[in-house]
Amino acid sequence: MRLKNSNRKRNAKAAKASLSNFYMLKYFGLTISIIVFLINLFYFDFEEPFFSEDNKVALIGIIGSLCAMVLILILILSEKINSKIKGQ
Repeated sequence: MRLKNSNRKRNAKAAKASLSNFYMLKYFGLTISIIVFLINLFYFDFEEPFFSEDNKVALIGIIGSLCAMVLILILILSEKINSKIKGQ
C-alpha cells in the first residue's frame, strides 16, 4: 500500500512539473515568434514594391510569425478563461 501512495505522489509531482514546463513553453514560443517577426520586419524593404522578389521571404516570415503570435495568445486567453470558469 505504501508503494502505491508514493507512486501517486511522484506522479502528481511529475504532472505539476509538466504543466509548469508547458506554461513556460507558451511564453517561450511567443517570445521566439516576436523575435522572428522583428527580424523579418527589419529585412523587409519598404521602398521596393510590396511583392517584389526580395520582399517575399520577409513577407512570408512576417505573416507566419503573426499567425503564431495570434494562436499562442488565443491559447493563453482560453486557458485563463477555462481556469476562471472552473474556479466558479
